[in-house]
Amino acid sequence: MALREVQAARDLGVNVVQGHELGSRAGLDELLGTHDAVILALGLGAVPAIGIPGEEYILDGLDVIEASKMERPTGVGASAVIIGAGNTAIDAATIARRSGADTLMVYRRTEHEMTAYRHEYEFALHEGIRFSFLTQPVEVLHENGQVTGLKCVRMRLGAPDASGRARPEPMPGSEFVIPCDTVISAIGQEKPALAAALGLELDGGYIRVDDALQTSLPRVYAAGDCVRARGNASTVMAVQDGKIAAASIEQALGRTPRVTLKPTPPAEVRDHPLYLAAHGPVPRNAAPTGPGQTPTGHAPATEAHHG
Repeated sequence: MALREVQAARDLGVNVVQGHELGSRAGLDELLGTHDAVILALGLGAVPAIGIPGEEYILDGLDVIEASKMERPTGVGASAVIIGAGNTAIDAATIARRSGADTLMVYRRTEHEMTAYRHEYEFALHEGIRFSFLTQPVEVLHENGQVTGLKCVRMRLGAPDASGRARPEPMPGSEFVIPCDTVISAIGQEKPALAAALGLELDGGYIRVDDALQTSLPRVYAAGDCVRARGNASTVMAVQDGKIAAASIEQALGRTPRVTLKPTPPAEVRDHPLYLAAHGPVPRNAAPTGPGQTPTGHAPATEAHHG
């Protein structure tokens, strides 16, 4: 899939340069010396360490997803436990489940604090994925290099923490073991370390941008998860960011943007009862909102994870 998308970009006339890495402000200045603008679409980093004994036997959720997309072995066995409760964790759990593994997701809070979209949670349940809430892993058990179980402790919710969610607290004497042969971690991703190396202003570790997606540096824009300091991150939103950045650069260069930022939802979307309940009727004769724009109306920002 990814290779086909790269080829589609090439077919549009995009020059894809391989074997080069942007790692310093000098490298960014070199790009700005030969181009009108630069868009940083860095994404985020690796899944952070949990800090428990036996962690070296945990599979990275992003690696599992990548292996599945590239049709490589995922390393998932017959019984998998996924640590986390976001959309990426559900992606990893879905891959494990569809590979035939008995799959359980563990999360230290409750379903009400999950960061995954509700429809993703319901999708996982429909797939036969089980959940263990108020559960905190404390050790990966293993014998002769093979995972045999995940030791956990029961949690209870206390006062809100910095995120505004109830802080999970361990319950003394509540340790138990979940037998399994695979443990996958998907507890979020590290912030883009390159941003600081490039001298960009940050917002909670993410790249700070304005409404036009311009960074603190002239002619440098950023899009995607690396700027998602607030709100939900998804493929759909990253694509929209690309359109906004492209329109902003066109305007900065004195040209009229040829990008549709506010598409009218197709009939099968705008007439759907769920869409109507969430957004109300879409005006059928609304005036265009700007150069190259179609009438106002936003389709639901959802991401297709499991096609």
